[in-house]
Amino acid sequence: MPQLFPMNWLLLTILFSLMTMIPFILNFFTPLMMKKFFCFKNKKINFNFKW
Repeated sequence: MPQLFPMNWLLLTILFSLMTMIPFILNFFTPLMMKKFFCFKNKKINFNFKW
């Protein structure tokens, strides 16, 4: 059992760090994705207006 404890602790710390990092990652990536999506939509709309 003593050998198992450090591994569990490591896993817990990794999980906790991931959970804390997820909001930052989302905050960083969602604007980029939204920008790309809106650019694509605008291009499609312009294309439709041209025709």
